[in-house]
Amino acid sequence: MPSSSPALPPELELVIFRTAAKASLHTLYTLLFVARRTRLWLEPLLYATLRFGPEYKSPDLTTMDTSRQAFLADTVRHVIVSGYINIPPVEPLRICSNITHLALGFSTQDPVVREALLLLRHLRCLAFDPRVCQLMPSDAALPVFAGITRLELFYVVPGATDFCAALPRLTHLALNTLDEGVIIKILAACPQLLLLVILQDEENPMGVLPRAPEALTHDQRLVITAYVDWDEGALNRWNYWAVAEEFLAQKRSGAIPQTQFVADRDET
Repeated sequence: MPSSSPALPPELELVIFRTAAKASLHTLYTLLFVARRTRLWLEPLLYATLRFGPEYKSPDLTTMDTSRQAFLADTVRHVIVSGYINIPPVEPLRICSNITHLALGFSTQDPVVREALLLLRHLRCLAFDPRVCQLMPSDAALPVFAGITRLELFYVVPGATDFCAALPRLTHLALNTLDEGVIIKILAACPQLLLLVILQDEENPMGVLPRAPEALTHDQRLVITAYVDWDEGALNRWNYWAVAEEFLAQKRSGAIPQTQFVADRDET
């Protein structure tokens, strides 16, 4: 009598299905309905990244029951909140409490958002405007920032240099500024940095700052490049972090001159 059990060990099936599901979103959706066990295995992949904003099909967190909210807390690792959403921006932070990557696309000061942000404990990558939570240099000692290794500041506030210098695990920093004085101070104050990325809009990536200022050409941690999407630094995909790291690797190998600091995304 034929057995109804899987022909392969469940552990191997799990690896195969997860690998296949990562090929495309269409494949993931298809595999979700193969069997109950595949849905249990693969649904967390579907919700690993959540985006909130009018341009996204975001889940309505305010109407979810507690079991579904608990599922999101266990599952979601990347959260993107754009500048305009139809729910309080604090809700994704409150419910998706175990996220490791976060991008906030608004700049309005909000004490409730600050309170929710400071409760997070697993952040590794953060992209935001520090004015949202009135960031102070002393905040670097708070638990929420203890594990941050990658940080993008959409706006450089007074005290940003001291804040970055005090982050215990920060190795990658991205700034949206062309202020030579700020860049020099950051590099001098943050010897722990492996990479400082100066970002410019892809529409005019090299027109404003076509080369590194003369005072910075001694520091090989500096890379000038473009961003494509405002939130890309908080997503696991080919992004400006990957562009800059590949650029530095090519400089170390001698493929790119030490005098070159601008990484063209079309060529990297």
